[in-house]
Amino acid sequence: MYDLLGNSLKTVKAIVNINVETMCKDWAMSKQKLYQVLYAMPQVGLITIT
Repeated sequence: MYDLLGNSLKTVKAIVNINVETMCKDWAMSKQKLYQVLYAMPQVGLITIT
């Protein structure tokens, strides 16, 4: 089975929009630290960026 874009419905792909200002405020961290965390996430297998 395929969706309207021709992607297999067996795979789930998400396009995530990140609001840096809000995340920094919510997580009480600087932008520099947030970018360091976001950079590290795929390196340790928490997220996949393609």
